[in-house]
Amino acid sequence: MKVAVYIPQPGSPLAASIERGSVVMPIGNPRPDGTYAVCWEGRAFGERLPSTFADRAEKAYERSRDERNEKRKIVSATDILAVGILETATGSIAVEFAGEAAAIAEWIGAPTLEPFELATTRGVVAQMMRDSVRAHGDRL
Repeated sequence: MKVAVYIPQPGSPLAASIERGSVVMPIGNPRPDGTYAVCWEGRAFGERLPSTFADRAEKAYERSRDERNEKRKIVSATDILAVGILETATGSIAVEFAGEAAAIAEWIGAPTLEPFELATTRGVVAQMMRDSVRAHGDRL
């Protein structure tokens, strides 16, 4: 499945109220008044290793599907900025434009957006396993 990935619009009330580097995910469609219910996922969600931007996007997507989710806000459509597409099957985020990459880098506090930020830990491990099987067959 492919889902849009968002960050808060710089300077918005949402940006001021959630942890820097969090990924924002709308819950359902926009409301008739132009607002969205959103949830977000910050850097510390119980992982032993630091999370990538893609890890946080994956977790935010999972959170958006959970009816018991406690992290919800109602925001104006102008408070969120679409920055990429998460491919849930591969655990990767596609970023189409340089402006989107720059916006992500600014939001996560990095000078530039590094490629590793756009892959989930799960996706990297799965790719390593596929590569190993291709190279060595079942002789792991």
